[in-house]
Amino acid sequence: MFEEKDIERYSRQLLLPEIGPSGQDRLSRARVLVIGAGGLGSPLLFYLSGSGIGNITVVDHDSVHISNLHRQTLYRTDQVDQLKAEAAVSNLHKLNPEIKLAAVPERFTRDNAADLIKTHDLVVDCSDSIETRYLIDEFCVLLNKPLVFGAIHRYEGQFGLLNHRSGPTYRCFFPENNGKIDQQTCAETGVLGPLCGLIASFQADLVIRYFIEDPELPNNEIGVLTTRNYSLHILKATRKEHSYTSSCMKRISPQDFYALDKTELTIIDVREEDEEPIVSDYERKLIPLNEIPHRLDEIPQSGDVYVICASGSRSQSAIDFLSSKGYQNLINVDGGTYGFIQQKERNA
Repeated sequence: MFEEKDIERYSRQLLLPEIGPSGQDRLSRARVLVIGAGGLGSPLLFYLSGSGIGNITVVDHDSVHISNLHRQTLYRTDQVDQLKAEAAVSNLHKLNPEIKLAAVPERFTRDNAADLIKTHDLVVDCSDSIETRYLIDEFCVLLNKPLVFGAIHRYEGQFGLLNHRSGPTYRCFFPENNGKIDQQTCAETGVLGPLCGLIASFQADLVIRYFIEDPELPNNEIGVLTTRNYSLHILKATRKEHSYTSSCMKRISPQDFYALDKTELTIIDVREEDEEPIVSDYERKLIPLNEIPHRLDEIPQSGDVYVICASGSRSQSAIDFLSSKGYQNLINVDGGTYGFIQQKERNA
């Protein structure tokens, strides 16, 4: 079934009775879509490639930054400024030239979600955005694809297999418009590097066990790991139906937002006061996220209102909350301030 070089490469996992030759064959035929090649995606992709997952597609629109390297173990200093998806595939080819790898250096959006997901057997969410998580969840449900979820926040991480065998989805654990508007990315709150490797390892374990058809694979729970006290507890949920109203909100890309004449726009910035980077290219009204519920009278309910933060995550949370209060005129600025600055640098 395998060439001698394959037997040698995978010898340690072929010894496991749960894998063996038949399990290794299933891994070699697996098609996995990994969304996000950052803190979670980097170690996860190493493990999936090393284990012999036969077909892996890497989706990430961002470039490698020097601040990534303390936790994103897939990249080197000489790859700073390269597109992550392409740098990841280049490095993974060197690790395992026997598998098929594809780079998609694009943002995962509603426009490309269906085409990306439908051609794969399983999706792995390694994103760093609440908006993206809900979007991935929606299309995995619509296309009936299992989803391995992972998230990190400071010293805590979450992981689980979702939408599997009629099990719960992401929204079953984390409903939208639940009044919580304090979601931030690790770029905004910080994260401990080793936590990324821990959660990514759990994700990789779930992917491999899914394809070898492990009968003990959990499908109705999410693990929550806290490194401050080495605790692991389990959240359980049952399947519920969801309408996906919030993920259908209006949004604008960094490119289109940059191109707008912003002299007459209403722009609400939900970052903290004096939070860097401060952009002087347009007038903005500063209403920090935690002040939104107390300053509704300052946010118009007619005319387009653009909501921005550092990356598009807190603005998504603000829109979720405001939508529950009846607002229908809000537009999320994808990529946030950092996306605007990157687009400005490209146009320079």
